[in-house]
Amino acid sequence: MRSAKYKWLAQRISATILIPLTIWFVYQVVKISASDYYQVIFFFQSITNCFLFLIMMITMIYHSRLGIEIIVEDYIDDKNFRKKLIKLINFLSYVLVSLSILSIIIIQLMECDLNQNFCSSPINL
Repeated sequence: MRSAKYKWLAQRISATILIPLTIWFVYQVVKISASDYYQVIFFFQSITNCFLFLIMMITMIYHSRLGIEIIVEDYIDDKNFRKKLIKLINFLSYVLVSLSILSIIIIQLMECDLNQNFCSSPINL
């Protein structure tokens, strides 16, 4: 029962954290919606914007993982399938968090010149 109480509390706390972060993000998206690629990259090169975005993404992925896990536990009867599905959900959550962090690191390492509309990527894809 301790696990269910923890998940319930963790979901409420993560939802509370997401409220101001989501409002901030929607405001920023509306504000930069008319911007070009270079201005958006420049926006994400700000340490404050990067930090808030990363906290929002990690919290959102964690909150989603908790919710999906509860749905799987409540509605899937086969214990083996349930365990495998929860492991898959956890793995995908870690992959998404890793991709989010990697994306922010790549953006932080880019060198942009807004006057010339040029960005050099540290990784040549």
